[in-house]
Amino acid sequence: MTDIKWFAEKLLDLFSRKKEAYYNIFGPKHYLRQILGHEPNEEEAVAAQRAFYELRDRGYIYDCDGEHWYTITKAGKEALATGAYRTSAGRRLIEFISDCRILQASEQAFDNGKFSDSVFNAAKILEVAIRNKAGLGPEMIGQDVIVHAFHPEKGKLVLPMCEVDAEKQGALHLFMGTIAFFKNPESHRFTAWIDHEIAVRALQTFELLLKLVDLSTLK
Repeated sequence: MTDIKWFAEKLLDLFSRKKEAYYNIFGPKHYLRQILGHEPNEEEAVAAQRAFYELRDRGYIYDCDGEHWYTITKAGKEALATGAYRTSAGRRLIEFISDCRILQASEQAFDNGKFSDSVFNAAKILEVAIRNKAGLGPEMIGQDVIVHAFHPEKGKLVLPMCEVDAEKQGALHLFMGTIAFFKNPESHRFTAWIDHEIAVRALQTFELLLKLVDLSTLK
């Protein structure tokens, strides 16, 4: 049994029944043996750990005294009752993304829980795709790539779905804003606000923008 969602449910149920539980409760073999009915193997231990960290990162459990004693939160109780924890716990990037460029750049980081890195890598993939499609040189980086590619008057690329200047301006700002918001901070400092759910949404946004780049044509 290596289904992370299954372990997530077992752990949430455990924390809902206990006033508090030590974070390593899923680690000792006696616990895993109890819920599995057999001696746990390495893959099962890893799945249990990944489920625990997923629940913690989503705010379903929290360290109630700063000593690694965790208890379920209100959100965790609601998730257990509704099954909301199943929406993302333990799911791999390939379940959300089909673009091979993003998978190649971001899959390993995402599946290993390095969500900020996965988004940063996808932002670079988008920038490279725009640069290549517009025929820009390697010296062109960041916002300059977006402006030279999608400026309504001077840009090298045309998005066929944009029929009026307002839509062209909107596309320009869409690309500029996405790159500025997700790529620039990671280029200059370490951030910790991108969790599993935000990473999924961000990577899906980059997948959409890559599709638009693919549909664009040179003037």
